[in-house]
This record gives sequence, structure tokens and C-alpha cells, in this order.
Amino acid sequence: MATDQDRARALMREARVGAATSLAELRDLVRGISPPVLTERGLVDAVRALAMDSPLPTEVHADGPLALDPPIEAAVYFGVAELLTNAVKHARAGTARVTISRDDTALVVEVTDDGRGGADVRPDGGLAGLRRRLAVFDGTVEVTSPVGGPTHARMVVPCASS
Repeated sequence: MATDQDRARALMREARVGAATSLAELRDLVRGISPPVLTERGLVDAVRALAMDSPLPTEVHADGPLALDPPIEAAVYFGVAELLTNAVKHARAGTARVTISRDDTALVVEVTDDGRGGADVRPDGGLAGLRRRLAVFDGTVEVTSPVGGPTHARMVVPCASS
């Protein structure tokens, strides 16, 4: 039977994890607020620049330039950055592919790598942070990552055509 002291410790642990996660996200945001290419050229070109700067050979395919609200662009851009970072850091991938498309109701961004797979969503991890960022826009991210790979992430953010 848990005591009040045990419950208090558990709540303190949760509070510390929540605070650390929020602080890490804030630091990431401050470091990367609106990269110039994102504000000047839009999401597609910003993702292409991100791919060129990545140590991981990455193909980017897009339907063409997309006119999106800046906060959505930023959330998706940082989502792609997180997924490519994970492909290098955790999956030890050799290549990646990013596909960006839009229909009348949603932006869809898919990131696939040929790494070792096994990615999971931990409450204090980057994928959970990505889910929270997209949820602000009623967006989602689904990750499939069987052990042995590949890892495939699909971000969907509702947005009306303009």
C-alpha cells in the first residue's frame, strides 16, 4: 500500500520530468526559432536545406511550394528535424526520404529511414514532444519502427487549401 510520502515522491518525479521536458523544448525553440530559410522560402525549401545540412543522405519530394500558416510550418519543420536527427543518432540509418504533400484538408509529411528500427515513444523523448507540438494544431504523428527497420513516420496536420 502506497503511503502519502510515496505518492508525493511520485508526483515530484512527474513534475520534474514535465519541467525538464518543457525546458528542453523551450531551449530547442529558442535555438531554432524560425530559421531564415523557413520564413523566407517556406516549408519545402526549408526541409530541403535541412536535408542538405544533414549528415544523412536524404531525398526530399514535395508536391510543390505550399502556402501554410507560419506556426504550422514551424511545427512540421522541427518535426522533420527531430525525425532526421533520430535517424542519425539512434537508428544509424544510411539514407532517409521525406515526402511532403497536401490535399484539400491536410498537410501530410512522411519521413522514412533505412536504419535499425526499434523507435519507441517515451514520455520524455523527442517523439512525444513532436506529438505534443502537432496536437496544438489537431495534428498527429504515427511511427512504425519494427526492430531491424525501417522506421516510417507520418505527420498529418489539418489545414484548409488556400
